[in-house]
Amino acid sequence: MNREVEARIPPEVLEALRRNSGIGLTLEGRFTLHGQPLPNPRVEDLFHRGIAVRGDDVVLTVGARWCYVACEGVARFVHGMRFTATALVVRLSAGEEREVAEPILGYGPDDRFYLWTSAAEPPAILLRSAHQELLSRIDDAMRVATPWGPPIPVWPLDAVPGAATPPPAARPGAGDALDGGPE
Repeated sequence: MNREVEARIPPEVLEALRRNSGIGLTLEGRFTLHGQPLPNPRVEDLFHRGIAVRGDDVVLTVGARWCYVACEGVARFVHGMRFTATALVVRLSAGEEREVAEPILGYGPDDRFYLWTSAAEPPAILLRSAHQELLSRIDDAMRVATPWGPPIPVWPLDAVPGAATPPPAARPGAGDALDGGPE
C-alpha cells in the first residue's frame, strides 16, 4: 500500500487492518501467516528484528509499515546463552547478543524457563539450547551458579508470562529481589 492510498484510508479501517494482519507468533518463536508457518527463514529473521512489545500489544514493524501480531505468549526468545566472568550473555532470536549483568529468571507452570534481561524489559522464553545450558547450572534450591558472584534465584511463576508480563520481583507480594530470591 503506498502512502497516498494509506492517507485516504479512514483511521479506524487502518487500525482494523493492522489488528487483523493474520500474523502470529508461536511459543517456539515461529511466525505464522493465517495459521500457516512462514516458509522463508529470512523473512522470519526480518520479522524477529522488527518485533516490539508496546504496552500489552506485540507490534511488527518492517520499514515504514507496521501491524499487530497475535502472540501466544512472550514475543522474545533466547536461542543460546553463556556465562562469562562478569555476566550472562544471551543470543536473542533477533540475532542480537546481549550481556545481562542482573538477569531475572522464572520457571513457569509450563515447565519452561523465562528471562527478563532487566526489570524494564519484557520476558523472553529460553529455547532448547539455552534451556539446557541453564539446567546444567541449576541446583536443587532453584538457583543458578554464576562465575561472577552469588547464584541467580529462579522465581516460581504462577502463570505462563505474556508478552508484557513484568518480572516476578517487580510484582506486588513477590518478595524482594534484594533478599536473595524467593523463599
